[in-house]
Amino acid sequence: MSPRSATHGPGQPPRARERVAPAAVPPAPPFLRDPWAWLTLLAILPLVHRMSGAPWGEPVAEDFDFLHRALVQGMGSLLDGGGSTAFWRPIPHQLYYAVFGRLIVTAPALVTAIHLVLLALAAALIYRTLRLSWSGPLACMAAAFTVGAESTRTIASWPTQFVDLGLFVASALAVHEAARRRWPTALAALLAALLCKEVAIVTGMLLPFVPGAARDTRARLRAALGTLGVLGAWGAATLAIRQHAHLVLPTRIAGSPEALSATLAWVAGRRADGIADARVASPAPTPESR
Repeated sequence: MSPRSATHGPGQPPRARERVAPAAVPPAPPFLRDPWAWLTLLAILPLVHRMSGAPWGEPVAEDFDFLHRALVQGMGSLLDGGGSTAFWRPIPHQLYYAVFGRLIVTAPALVTAIHLVLLALAAALIYRTLRLSWSGPLACMAAAFTVGAESTRTIASWPTQFVDLGLFVASALAVHEAARRRWPTALAALLAALLCKEVAIVTGMLLPFVPGAARDTRARLRAALGTLGVLGAWGAATLAIRQHAHLVLPTRIAGSPEALSATLAWVAGRRADGIADARVASPAPTPESR
């Protein structure tokens, strides 16, 4: 009798194969002693190289609307478009230009350098989140991809793209904190992401399902309710402010040549006005003041 027939009698199914449990990923070392974390930070360098020769941080198009508001009219209330007639995004459209407006006019390249640092920070946050369940090389490759994409050059070099940069950094922080079950800071970061760009709704919907975000179903339900509370409060505030400030999405812009010509003429006019306003707000330094 063969060993197989001795083990399994007539009519008995063969024994199911024993599943081998996947090997546990060793915990990550502290950040400063993690070579893959440093490699993730250094992944910003190829982006810097590809941006060489470009006009770093030079304002263009709608930048001048926000600069005019911040430097000439004053920031005013945060409960309006802050220079936009379409969107309520107080962090990138108002707070950002209030803080960096004069720097955008006088030293725009420095603003891009700040953007690059924030991009590297967000990539590091993503790496540390993935490192909880992935190996160092895999987490590094996935996180580095976020700063190596072609469109990232625009996010780094154009001031008005702080809309997307703020969204990216705040979402990365929200996921990082949720994976460690630090829900107060995770929800605060989610709110910051929503105040940068509306697409952060996706971040909010996925946040309770981040690996490690909850120990059990009840904890996951509490996390989901907290996330929905933030989304609901932001949504109600957005609707009220849009109505109060008469913000209208540009859905009536047609693809006709006349509409395109009018749009280009408007942008050119705003650029000229913005340059004049910026020069008035930030006069060139005199020899005595140097």
